[in-house]
Amino acid sequence: MEFVGLILIQLIFILAIIFVVSSIIKKVSQKAASFNATTIKWIFIGYITILVAATIFLFVVPIGVEEKNVSINEARQIEENFYNATHEGNLEKIEGLLTIDEWEFSFEEPVLHLNLNQGDQSSMRILVKNKDTNDGNVNIVHYSTPYFTLGVDVTHVVRSPQLEMINGTLEIGSTWGEPVRMAKFHKEFTITQFTGEGMFYDGHLSRVGTNALYIKVPANVEISAADYVHIEYVRP
Repeated sequence: MEFVGLILIQLIFILAIIFVVSSIIKKVSQKAASFNATTIKWIFIGYITILVAATIFLFVVPIGVEEKNVSINEARQIEENFYNATHEGNLEKIEGLLTIDEWEFSFEEPVLHLNLNQGDQSSMRILVKNKDTNDGNVNIVHYSTPYFTLGVDVTHVVRSPQLEMINGTLEIGSTWGEPVRMAKFHKEFTITQFTGEGMFYDGHLSRVGTNALYIKVPANVEISAADYVHIEYVRP
């Protein structure tokens, strides 16, 4: 019913335009000697053709993407749970949290130095936890929550950094992947004034998602890093 009502509104709107344009053309044709009847007729036909084609395009051609409000809300909840779990120490129990990659390095030094490429990891959190035992291994997991941008699930573009253990230093490389170009179409005011849709993006279309390196070190190992590296310690 809503779709049929929208079509009727469109038809009424087009008929109103036709009536107004016809009246204007009639008055102009009486005063403008430079325009003959044939010229005016083709201008009128061309204008009406554009209106009809635009209306057909609106209802036939799929414009934009389907906004998955439920999925976005779930992603927000997973992200919130992820932040809360950082302080509670139960990251592994978060439902919906994605494991992007895993690493294990043998380590016998008393201090683990973290070297992070500045500027590359601005959106990636660094989480550190000391294990209960001294097992001689550093275990690292790259976690990610679902990512949404402009209502589109872009989780598949999340890339893991290149990791290397060199002389007691964990080198965390760049996570830059291939660029993603996106565009969103929206209806003009002539349409939205009848449908009640807003002219601008809603709040749920903003970027949603976070990712982190979860580094678990032996119980007796300390962490050292430059001032620009923000480390969050997970409760044992």
